[in-house]
Amino acid sequence: MGIGLLRKTIDPEAMTAIWAQTYTGGSEPGRACAICLLPMVQVAVELKDHPLDLDVCKKCEFVWFDAGEFEVIPPPPAKPRPLGQLDEAAMSPAAREALALAQVREIAEQAHAQDPVPDRGWKTIPALLGLPVEMDSVENQRIPWATFISSGLIAAISMASFLDLKNIIERWGLIPAEVWRHHGLTLLTSFFLHGGWVHLLGNLYFLILFGGHVERYLGWWRWLGLLLLATLTGDLLHIVGDPRGTLPCIGASGGISGLMTFYALKFPHAQLGILFRWYFYFRWIRLPAWSAFCSGCFSRCGAPISRSTATPMFPPWRISAAPRWASPRGLSTEGRTHRPSPPARCFNREEIA
Repeated sequence: MGIGLLRKTIDPEAMTAIWAQTYTGGSEPGRACAICLLPMVQVAVELKDHPLDLDVCKKCEFVWFDAGEFEVIPPPPAKPRPLGQLDEAAMSPAAREALALAQVREIAEQAHAQDPVPDRGWKTIPALLGLPVEMDSVENQRIPWATFISSGLIAAISMASFLDLKNIIERWGLIPAEVWRHHGLTLLTSFFLHGGWVHLLGNLYFLILFGGHVERYLGWWRWLGLLLLATLTGDLLHIVGDPRGTLPCIGASGGISGLMTFYALKFPHAQLGILFRWYFYFRWIRLPAWSAFCSGCFSRCGAPISRSTATPMFPPWRISAAPRWASPRGLSTEGRTHRPSPPARCFNREEIA
C-alpha cells in the first residue's frame, strides 16, 4: 500500500511510527518491492501491544502488510461534524423519522417556490380580474379586527349612499375650494364614499389584502393612526394640487395607499402573484412586494394623472405592471384603452360632477 493511501486509512500516530522506524531502525533486507523489485527494509513496529514486522520500500514509499497485520492498526479518528449537522447514527428511530419528514417538507417547499402557483385555488378568481394575490398564506395568525371592522363600515356606508349617490357625494364629498364646510368633516366622510360597486369592491380587496398584515405588525391603534395619517395626507395633496376645485372627490384610496406602501417597505420580499393572460394562454408571475410597488409607481407615472391622486404611492388599481387594470365601469379587455371616468361616476377618488 502506498504512503499516500496509508495516511488516509490509519491513525496518524501509527503512520508516524512506521515511517520513523523505517529510517532509524530498519536495516535488514526483506522481500522484493512489488513496484521496483528491489529488496525492501524490514521494520519492527510496536502499536498498542501489537508487534508488527513490516516490509517498507524507501524508494517507492510502499508498505507491505502480511495477512492480519493491517487490521490491528487503529483507524484514523472520526472527522468532527460541521456545526449544526446531526449525528443520524446516534439518533433514535423516531428522531430519524422526524428528520426525514422535515427534509421531505423542505424539498416540497423548494419545489413549490419554483412553481409560481398560489397555495389556494380561490385566488385564481381575483387574479382573472387582473388583481394581484398573495401567493403564500400565513396560517395561525391573530385576526385583524380593525381591518375587518373598517372594511365593514366602508361597505355599509357606501352601499347606503348608493340609494342617493349624487346628492350624498355633493354634500359629503371633499371639495378643495370648500375644505372647511361641515367643520372639515368632509376630509373624513369622503373616505367612506365610493362611486360604484367596482370602485368599492376594488378598494375593499386591497384594504383586506394588505391592511391585515400591517395591522398584525403595528397593532390596531397604530394601524388606525397610519390609516388616518395617509387619508389626511392624500386629502392635503389633492387640495394643494387643485385648491380652487369645486368638484367633490371620494374614495378610500389615499388611506389604503398608505397601508400598501408600508407593506411594501416592511415586507419587501413577500411574494405577490399576477396571472398573465394572452388570449387563451395563462401563466402565473411571482413578484416580490418591492417590485410590485416599483412597477405600480411606474405604471402610475405613465397613466393619465388624476387631480385626486392621494399620495405619492401607487394606488390600488395600479399595484403591479399587469396590463389594463379594472376601469370605473368594469374590467377592460385586451386591445382596448382605458376609458376616462364619466363625470358623475368617480373611480379611485376621481372627482365627481
